[in-house]
Amino acid sequence: MQLEHLQSKVVQLKTQVSMWKADPFSSSTEKELRQCGDIQYARKITSIPARYDYRAETFEIDGSFYVMVVSYHDVSKYGIDSIIYSFDGNALEIYQSVPTDGAIDAKYFEINGQRYLAIAQHYGDRTSLGYGVNSQILKWRNKRFEHIQSLPTKGAYSVAHFNIKNDTFIAFANQYDSSHSVNSHVYKWISGQFVLFQSIPSLGAFSIKHFQIENLQFIVIAHQYTGLTYNTDSKIYLWSGAQFEIFQSIPTFAAHDVETFTSNQFTFILFANYYNQNTKSNNIDSIVYIWNGVKFEEFQSIASKGATDFQAFSACDKTYVAIANHYDGSSGEISSVIYNVNGAVLKPYQHITVANIIRWLLMSQLFKLVLFFCVCRARAAPAIEEVRVPFTSGPCTPETEGTLRWYHDKQMLQVCNSVEWVGVDGHSYLVGTKVSPALSCKQIKQQRPEVENGVYWIQPPGSQSAFQAYCDMTTDGGGWMLLYAYKHNGGTKFDVITALPTSPDGYSHQLLNNMGISAGWAQELRFYCTTSHHKRVIHFKTSNRNIILTAYDGKKHFSASDWSSKTEKLPGHTAYLPNTVTGVWYATRPTPGFTESVFYTHSRYHWAIAPTQGAGRFECDDYPNNPNYDTIHRIFVRD
Repeated sequence: MQLEHLQSKVVQLKTQVSMWKADPFSSSTEKELRQCGDIQYARKITSIPARYDYRAETFEIDGSFYVMVVSYHDVSKYGIDSIIYSFDGNALEIYQSVPTDGAIDAKYFEINGQRYLAIAQHYGDRTSLGYGVNSQILKWRNKRFEHIQSLPTKGAYSVAHFNIKNDTFIAFANQYDSSHSVNSHVYKWISGQFVLFQSIPSLGAFSIKHFQIENLQFIVIAHQYTGLTYNTDSKIYLWSGAQFEIFQSIPTFAAHDVETFTSNQFTFILFANYYNQNTKSNNIDSIVYIWNGVKFEEFQSIASKGATDFQAFSACDKTYVAIANHYDGSSGEISSVIYNVNGAVLKPYQHITVANIIRWLLMSQLFKLVLFFCVCRARAAPAIEEVRVPFTSGPCTPETEGTLRWYHDKQMLQVCNSVEWVGVDGHSYLVGTKVSPALSCKQIKQQRPEVENGVYWIQPPGSQSAFQAYCDMTTDGGGWMLLYAYKHNGGTKFDVITALPTSPDGYSHQLLNNMGISAGWAQELRFYCTTSHHKRVIHFKTSNRNIILTAYDGKKHFSASDWSSKTEKLPGHTAYLPNTVTGVWYATRPTPGFTESVFYTHSRYHWAIAPTQGAGRFECDDYPNNPNYDTIHRIFVRD
């Protein structure tokens, strides 16, 4: 959107805000909004022990859904376990207890197909470190999360995960360490662990978020208290290409949370203001800011009472924002509000009364309902409440527009758009999505020829559940699923990892039988590698069944002749291999697949992903017999 046009549209939208404030309930869209159905309480799922549980994190692993309730303290101590619950659509069951120390926030994320949890810990008495307690990184192994790294933080209050290009970061909002003037920390994933990347000055930081506008990358930190006043600026930082630089200051009042969302091509930031020190009141508006192409400017005030959280979400093809009103100065028995984003203006859609709300938590799942949780800090045992929208099993008509149904044949949640049942995102059913996994990358390419390279949902015959896979949709007609991706940095030699890679720059591989896929499903394999040692490139494909069987079970089924005479070279191939193959399978493990030294011309040209052989060997049509060169190895499969 051109800058002048964008700024003109912002002016028009701000006029709409003023008009709506003058007559907030005369909008012609009110009936339309209500067609989607009021969000209503259905029932309480469960009660959890009476502790101060500030936040929760929801995530899905291999088709199962989980809620991690992050436990801060239980009145007597901070060193208590946080709890991961499994959820089957009807009830929460305790799945795992995680030892934590004053934990206050958690974030689930994935790196190269591996699952992780980052836990922000605010105050530790289990370790007797107080506000100097470290925060944690956990990794999913054998269907449990295990501690793998401690990260120095100072009274951490919030954690965010984000990617910039091919780099992975986590950021902690540090709130206190003998002073509220304490640096927040950004960590970068390097060689299998997080390393401190940047320290950012902050003042009683309560929340940190990352967001992107076109090619611009931002983080925003909500400041709650300077040590002297609650009325202090929060800060927006812009990625310079090397680090985050201060971009803009926003006036806030004991800001407890910051949220970003996009609607009608506009990007917004919302700050949840909790307390105005000048007026000594919790009855203070929270503010919505809009991006005008150059900076963020004030757009709309939202009436709030001790606001602690904003949560943006989509339902019935509309965007909503929920605000958590926690305290009005005398009571927590107050209403919180869900707003409908009409074009770009936030309009009250429904009031929901739940005492002492701290956080809203959205969890959209493919059970027979859409769930919307709130996490409450109450005087008695807090509860997780379920909220449900109406369902129907009848035809889609103008009268049932906005209602939902569970389509059993496709195992998918659908919404009525007045004409037909479509996916809950409001768009037509598309193969390769979470609600409609494809049989393969090739099927996606055949049915959606316009698709680009990227991650899609697939479930080949025999696989017990759908999974995300990287699909190359451009090379040799497209439809290739990535099986092996090893981007090696010269001088390092990390062992191979068995996990399906979801990026061509990843560092892992997977066997077909580990995913429940039959050997007969695979019809072609494609091999690609480069090295900084020379300019030759290996790039060929093969339909040889002996080679394909190795992709299935990781064992040796081929001979040298299968490589030297039964492959097809693809554009860009300039290497000696595989035509000159004289030997195969120099391996030390029983099922290495195409890692280790798979095929080679003895002591001259090798394909090797062998970090445990000798000093470590990463070879592509050469034989340096060391790990000192940058290499890329990729293998794709097509049915």
